[in-house]
Amino acid sequence: MGPLPPRHRGGARQLLSTVAARDTVRLALTAQVARTYFDLRAYDQQLQVARDTLASRESTQELRKVRFELGLTSELDYRQAIAEAAAARSTVHSLQYNVAASEAALGVLTGRSPRDIVTGTVDRGLAVDAVPVPPPCPPGCPRPCWNAARTSCRPNSNWRRPAPTSAWPRRPTSRPSR
Repeated sequence: MGPLPPRHRGGARQLLSTVAARDTVRLALTAQVARTYFDLRAYDQQLQVARDTLASRESTQELRKVRFELGLTSELDYRQAIAEAAAARSTVHSLQYNVAASEAALGVLTGRSPRDIVTGTVDRGLAVDAVPVPPPCPPGCPRPCWNAARTSCRPNSNWRRPAPTSAWPRRPTSRPSR
């Protein structure tokens, strides 16, 4: 099969543009799912720390209450312990909300049904600290050019990106014959 005739080139360009747009949406969706998942795992860890802090603050509050009732400490210390426990309780509630919101967002992004989102939970997998780090690039592998001003790492600095084509349907350039 040879090159396309001129009358089909516009359609081929439009098809390629549509395929590229579809791939862009897939990539953006995948990136958002990954970002939301790691946010959820970070909220899980923060929530665990906040729960441990709350338990510590509540035990401190009980200890200061007993000491205040025995006259060994001032009321200020006891009230301060109450305020610290209340602040820790508030942090736990806000993190629980963040976890629920992230679970719902992840459920929507992955196409789960609303019932599953409300009644279920998201499988967590490994802890964020346990996720393996990818190995470094082997020697000889082309490294990405992070600095846009440097063109020396590009294989061909004279190469130009083709002009984008429109995703909208093209209007006919000539009238059909009657």
